[in-house]
Amino acid sequence: MVATWQTWLVLALIFTLIETATTTFFIFWFGIGAAAAALAAYLGAHFVVQMLVFLAVSLVFVAYTRPFARRVQRSRVKTNVDAMVGRSGIALDRLDGRGGTGLVKVGGETWTAVAAEDAPVEKGQRVTVLGVDGVKLIVRPLAGADGPADEAKP
Repeated sequence: MVATWQTWLVLALIFTLIETATTTFFIFWFGIGAAAAALAAYLGAHFVVQMLVFLAVSLVFVAYTRPFARRVQRSRVKTNVDAMVGRSGIALDRLDGRGGTGLVKVGGETWTAVAAEDAPVEKGQRVTVLGVDGVKLIVRPLAGADGPADEAKP
């Protein structure tokens, strides 16, 4: 027969594994609560006490760390293709706005691009990146742009 404390440890492991898959920094604290309940069970506490330990430890950790976790998750820096949206560049080819592809240079890198619908782009014209579709940038002519493209923007 499996001891109650071993069941709590298995539950703690399951919560921890779920946390590694979700990275929400929320479920992990229930794993800590289950580990605390395992300790209570090992020390001979009644099942009701084990449940209270589990709930108390879990909820205290959630209450004190959730605001910090939200702040960390909100302050993520955009990277890779997510960082491309809003950047400006130069069209190296004409983009007809009907699905035809061409090249644009954004941030010193050459990308395949398509023009947004109803927004053809001429070769040499400044563009702004509206989105990313797979490995292609979706661009639109930059309105009122007279200077060089923002190639140095991080």
